[in-house]
Amino acid sequence: MSGLHEVETVFTEGHVEMLDWSGGPVLADQDEKGVLLTGPDGTVHRIDDEADVTIFAGDEAAFLSVHRDGTTLRVVQRPLRGDPVTWEAPLTGAAARGWAPFDALPGRPVGGTRGVALVVETDTGAQAILEAFPGGTGRIHPNRWPGESPVHVDGGLNLAVTQLHDAPDRPVLHVWPLDPDLDDPVERRVEGRWLDVRDGLALVERDGRPVTWRPGTDVVTDELRIEGDLVDARFLGPGTDTIAVVVTSEGADSLVVVDRASGARRAVPLPPGRIRVCSAHAGGVGLRLTSVVNGGVWAWLAPDGTTRTAPGGVPPLGGGAVSSHRWQGATPIHVHLPGGGPTGVVISLHGGPEIVERDELRFDGLYRRLLERGIAVLAVNYAGSSGYGAAHTRRAWRAWEETLREDLTACLTFAERKGVPRDRTILLGASFGGGLALLGNAILPGTAGVVACSPLVDLVRHVRRMVEEDPRCRAWFTRRFGDLTAEGAVAPLDPVRLACPGSGPVFLIQGDRDPISSLGDVRDLARLAAERGLPWELVVEPGVGHRPATLRQALNRHRNLMEALEKLAGQWGHSAGTEFLVGPADAT
Repeated sequence: MSGLHEVETVFTEGHVEMLDWSGGPVLADQDEKGVLLTGPDGTVHRIDDEADVTIFAGDEAAFLSVHRDGTTLRVVQRPLRGDPVTWEAPLTGAAARGWAPFDALPGRPVGGTRGVALVVETDTGAQAILEAFPGGTGRIHPNRWPGESPVHVDGGLNLAVTQLHDAPDRPVLHVWPLDPDLDDPVERRVEGRWLDVRDGLALVERDGRPVTWRPGTDVVTDELRIEGDLVDARFLGPGTDTIAVVVTSEGADSLVVVDRASGARRAVPLPPGRIRVCSAHAGGVGLRLTSVVNGGVWAWLAPDGTTRTAPGGVPPLGGGAVSSHRWQGATPIHVHLPGGGPTGVVISLHGGPEIVERDELRFDGLYRRLLERGIAVLAVNYAGSSGYGAAHTRRAWRAWEETLREDLTACLTFAERKGVPRDRTILLGASFGGGLALLGNAILPGTAGVVACSPLVDLVRHVRRMVEEDPRCRAWFTRRFGDLTAEGAVAPLDPVRLACPGSGPVFLIQGDRDPISSLGDVRDLARLAAERGLPWELVVEPGVGHRPATLRQALNRHRNLMEALEKLAGQWGHSAGTEFLVGPADAT
């Protein structure tokens, strides 16, 4: 597989869902014309009947094609197994006026029967919830909390559940009545992140563990705590006695099946790599696994606990490359080594900061391109990262420069033991990690340079903007960095500190539509570096947000990253592998 084709595969396959297993994986992708369903034999079937929206309902294990014909809603229900069913519902009141669908909800419309619930935008631009069911009428309910995302609706219980995703500390679920004029309307807030629902029982993440909850009540049941940080969880099977749980520990994902009735738990053997849950219904749970060396794998977990796997579009790397996880002192590192001795090293710093890097296809497979060139990648979960316990996360609080120095020194020591000196080491970072890479360039001079992608470069400005938008953010940032809203506050990511005279060359890659890392802040930093005569270069990507959102943007980002890395590697005489670069004509 050529480098360019693999970048395309990594990006596009990341948006594909595995919905079923029928002698192999059944995959679904969506474009502007509808849904593409691909069977294990490669046969592609388009669900394209000029519907207003086509959605997959996990409760029904079926596609629902929703058509609006004047004041009638027509739904074609196509189960993964079985014959299609068509039903209609008249639209009444506000539902009969203009609206456009853009999402679907799990749940039960009025009467507790199965139907369809949509998140729609009305002709006034407001967000609303539309529900309809066979034999009933289609009704619309304004989302009384438009800053929150609807995740569940139960017309029979007269309630909707919305998720406040951007709470600074913990996500919050909000239960509120669809019709506040009915008797005894229910409204309450509970901590938690919505995961799944089966037969009216919700699965929620709270404080890093799964709990079950009956929406509209205060009945919350703690489930068994599993070692590691909860990543995702789904009900398994037609009942609710078992839960499939994905957890991360020591920088690696694992899948555990828990029997709620007996308390028994069982680890599910899977190939190494990051685990993403694609779908869950009565037929099982679909998973996608990705790994630097092992490539991509599809996996299916059946209700009886058995698993099946099939190769994904990204094959194993080969060439003698190996991946492992190790501790270098107090620093955890994912070590990706090429076959033979490495000619150089890239130290990669993830964003966040409170996320964790696993063995996965980061930057659309960029690590694989480096390994093919003989360059090792040390992906470090620096102090401040999650996934290694609270002590590792908090070790960096208000001591970011000190702990970064320790972590980077650990990586440089490991590289030197592999025969790679500091001047053949490149720092690569994205978002918060991009700012840390620039800080590392200032406090540990002598590396080959830095590639910083969508970097956070002025933390004081960033925090003040965030607090102005949402004052609740102040406490979160203060615990980690001190009060950066105070007069004269100094942050570890500060332009004057980052543009350090005497530091190595830097390549900045920044989208001009980035809502998180400010293009203005990055440009100001680049100007300061130019005034100081530093060998810095800024590449602005038109139309790109915090990360590429389309294949064309991903290809262009890959080209910019590889060109920057090639220029830095060229300082030690490394020959460019242009067969893996995306040409400008392909990317623009």
